[in-house]
Amino acid sequence: MTRSRVAALAGSVSLLVMLGATPARAQDTSTDTEAASADSDEIVVTATRRAESVQDVPLSITALSGETLETQGITDFRDYAAHIPNLAFGYTQSLGGTAQSVTLRGVFGSGTTGFYLDDAPLPGSIDPRVLDLERIEVLRGPQGTLYGARSMGGTIRLITRRPDAGATTAAIAAQVSTTRHGGENGSADAAINVPIVADVLAIRASGYYEATSGIYDRVASPAAPANFGTVRNVDSAHRYGGTIALGAEFGGLTITPRYMFQRGTTDGRALADVNAGNFVQPRLFDIAEPGSDDWDLGTLTIDYDTGKGHITSATSVFGRTVHESEDFSEIAQLLFGTPAIPAIMRAHSRSESTAQELRFASDLGGAVNLTAGLFYQESSDRLVFPPTPLPGIVPDVYSQDFLTKKTEYAAFGEVTVSPVANLRLIAGARVFDNKVTFTGAQDGVAVTPASFAGTQKENGVNPRFAAQYDVGGDAMLYVSAAKGFRTGGVNAFSASLCAGSLAAVGLTPADALSYQSDSLWSYEAGAKTRWLDRKLTLNGALFRIDWNNVQQGISLACGFGVLVNGGKARSKGGEIEGSLAATDWLNLNFGAGYTDARITDGGGNPAFPNGARIQQVPEWTLNAGFDIEANPGVPLTLHADYNYVGQSFSRSNAPATRRVRPAYELVNLRATVHLEQLDLSLFADNLFDEAANLSDLPSLAIELPGRPRIVSSRPRTIGLEGRIRF
Repeated sequence: MTRSRVAALAGSVSLLVMLGATPARAQDTSTDTEAASADSDEIVVTATRRAESVQDVPLSITALSGETLETQGITDFRDYAAHIPNLAFGYTQSLGGTAQSVTLRGVFGSGTTGFYLDDAPLPGSIDPRVLDLERIEVLRGPQGTLYGARSMGGTIRLITRRPDAGATTAAIAAQVSTTRHGGENGSADAAINVPIVADVLAIRASGYYEATSGIYDRVASPAAPANFGTVRNVDSAHRYGGTIALGAEFGGLTITPRYMFQRGTTDGRALADVNAGNFVQPRLFDIAEPGSDDWDLGTLTIDYDTGKGHITSATSVFGRTVHESEDFSEIAQLLFGTPAIPAIMRAHSRSESTAQELRFASDLGGAVNLTAGLFYQESSDRLVFPPTPLPGIVPDVYSQDFLTKKTEYAAFGEVTVSPVANLRLIAGARVFDNKVTFTGAQDGVAVTPASFAGTQKENGVNPRFAAQYDVGGDAMLYVSAAKGFRTGGVNAFSASLCAGSLAAVGLTPADALSYQSDSLWSYEAGAKTRWLDRKLTLNGALFRIDWNNVQQGISLACGFGVLVNGGKARSKGGEIEGSLAATDWLNLNFGAGYTDARITDGGGNPAFPNGARIQQVPEWTLNAGFDIEANPGVPLTLHADYNYVGQSFSRSNAPATRRVRPAYELVNLRATVHLEQLDLSLFADNLFDEAANLSDLPSLAIELPGRPRIVSSRPRTIGLEGRIRF
């Protein structure tokens, strides 16, 4: 952090401390009262499919409560990702401006981090707006036993608030803000809970709308046939969505049907040319690049309390449609040697999935407890590029229609045994059977017309072992060893066109037709502790991950890319997190993560040289923040947070082609006045206007040489928010 930023932040801290010198409310300072207060602030999680304090779970978990999400103004993935040690992300998919690929503890790649909304498994690239949530849980390390193949590196869980048949509650919020280099933004959201039959049946609904100003301007490049001037804020975006749920509870039976949807549109691609912080997009023509991302989720959860445990059925149906477009006029001119001709490439995808889980989690109150269940999921992903014309030259530059279907069956179980007081031994396993089928076709003058088809099947077992020891009432030590895996798949390429290219890298078309799962073993040792009469919570963990048969991408000279198995990688490091109730008006929190993730055996792939750091993974992630409660005439809450993400590499590790993502720092401030039922907040996001390079996004067509397109952080945004609770 630069000296000027340190001084500015220190000044802010000094001001906040002076304001906080008068506590907002008096508190009993007895030890019992402080302990009770600390316990009441403790977050209960369901990471192990049973409700436990986060301090009692033998896993490295970051949990953010719904109150924290509101206090810090967290509304989407980028907001909360910065608060999670050893979480990194990049944008590795061409479709979807929010198509992030999440990495935990250095396990990078598509499908390595699970993403759940309640009990529904969803694509990791989805970004639901954070609204009416009970909490967010981030589970580090393989979660293959309870969460399956999509949790090779860890799992992110968004837990919604359930309907409450005991009370009527409601909240309405509105926000206005302005963004540097952009314009005005606005949003509104509301949530309401209404009992229908007291203590039996309730309905809960929430909804939101937000408009985000664009920050990029399109201008005529020096080579443009005509000067079309400056088109400002070409990437403006709109998003709206909502949830409605019923909750019925009687005789130990709880039934919760829920429907959630989100609709998002963008007027243009929010991408910087070449460097983050460049807000000008020079183009040959004034061609808009609109896109949309719409999804629907229906779930039905049925839970029965047997008195000896809970039987839970979780059903989910998900559908998502994404449309994207991209100006490829300059690429067309370069490839075909024609005069400048307006050309746009379009693509859309459709994803559908149905999942069913049936499980039992015991509550025997003795030395043995069990969680066991069955899981089934069927999903399909279709990616279509309609015929792409170059007007007056060719009717179709490129077109494709690819369809991938996946089916997964699994049975899982985990048993916990306490042979002596304070000691728990845990063993579990997941037995799986997966099938992937692929069909596709491509056409156009840029490729050789061809059709593709293939099938890949696999089954296996993924175990987990752990031991947990309670050291008194305020400390717990644990060790674990777990296996994680990622399903395999099928490649699409022209066998006749690419036979020579494959031979050059030691493969035959038969070898490259499919690729198998890759797997890893993770070893972890950690401690969860509380000190100073529970004013200080300090949790930490060390880990080592050995990753085998790594799925690696190879770009072929024939123009296709394939995934193959080969090579090994190792990731090692640790994280530490803490919170301190320093006084009755000052709370501090902090976290740090270190990951050394490297290729140990590239398997002969030049894009993965031995010793190279794994893509998209920074060595250091740091976060710190404080909250002050003050009363300079009115109750006031003051919040500040600082987040640091270290340098990483994207796209390729080959020295000649790899790209550096510089380290970046983000600082956010928020002050809230509490006036009975009304909260008024003044906030500044990205206070120092950092232009953070979050990733370079793959092009829909072909990347113009020398012009990568960068996903960048939003510039400094200052605004006002009001929230009314009833």
